[in-house]
Amino acid sequence: MSVIFFDGFETVGTETGLGNEATVRPRINLRWDKTLAGGSPSTSGYYLIDSPTGSGYSWNQGKNRANYLRKWIPSEVGKTYVIGCNVHVQDTTDSRFTIFQVMGNTTSVPSYHIKINVENLTDIVARKGPSDSNVGSATSVMTPGAWHHVEAKIKVANSPNGLIEVNVNGTQVIDVSGIDTQDFYSNVLVVQFGGVHLSDTSVTDVDDDFIGLDDIYILKTEGVGPNDFLGSRAAVLSLPPNGDSTTQWSTSTGTTHYTLIDENGADSADYIEESTDTEVDMFDLTNLPNGGVYHALKVEVEAIDTATGINNMDVRVDSGGTVSETNFSVTDTTNYAVFVHYEGETNPDTSTDWTESTINALLAGAQYNT
Repeated sequence: MSVIFFDGFETVGTETGLGNEATVRPRINLRWDKTLAGGSPSTSGYYLIDSPTGSGYSWNQGKNRANYLRKWIPSEVGKTYVIGCNVHVQDTTDSRFTIFQVMGNTTSVPSYHIKINVENLTDIVARKGPSDSNVGSATSVMTPGAWHHVEAKIKVANSPNGLIEVNVNGTQVIDVSGIDTQDFYSNVLVVQFGGVHLSDTSVTDVDDDFIGLDDIYILKTEGVGPNDFLGSRAAVLSLPPNGDSTTQWSTSTGTTHYTLIDENGADSADYIEESTDTEVDMFDLTNLPNGGVYHALKVEVEAIDTATGINNMDVRVDSGGTVSETNFSVTDTTNYAVFVHYEGETNPDTSTDWTESTINALLAGAQYNT
């Protein structure tokens, strides 16, 4: 499958603003492989803000230059990746910040193959490590104080096989091929979002002058789609459970299951639990808003394993009676973790693209396995 990861910050809670950073940060940490916030919530860090797409929430980088979000990806040089997100540009300072970068060795600086920057408030620049050289740019394509959808197709490879294509709001602004896009690092290991150039001290927490990201995705251009640019209005929506279908797990209270797991920003105040092999809980989901093209979906389960040893849980989708799932081995722990099953743009039941009606009809949930 080409889908590696996507996140719209829709399921990490409803609290927005710097005052809630201490609550939001650990929830975001569960969904990313590595984050850095730097400093205490009162002076630095990141937090949620309202989404530009009207679909929930976005990530405000905050005023610490070192803030970032990292996701590990398959370690393969020579593969082509498509990376995209919505990005907000500051409106009152001459800033240079990184939207995202494909990295190799993450222990030295600079450690990236290719990064896509916003520079001089209005320009998009593709830079190559370790020399930080400009290998492609487009001037006056960003608007200060506004949101844009930025996507890049990047192949990390030695000359003449590397390529960089960048679209802004669905229009191509950079197209460079036949170049060396690989620095001296031998692997593609990480995609990192966020980060401000070290010489720029102008980043602020002011609501109308911020660096923000939303609706992030990472794909490979192979396998079952989506495997190309998603377009200028890609957005991540959250569809929380709103009804019970199969109820074999135990409840912490009462007999209605979905109401124990439908909060945004999971907690242990109420829950479902199970320790019997093959027991399943499946749920109806909130319907989609009308209209749209559906590129991919994921089922996200936040859980803690309190049993001894290694246990297994299947995170699953049931579409028309066809079940697809991802199995996770979980070691007993005192900390919650997030487990995700991805589906590409093809419905496994019909082998055709997802539609509004088929998504609205599917069930999602989990099965416990010993």
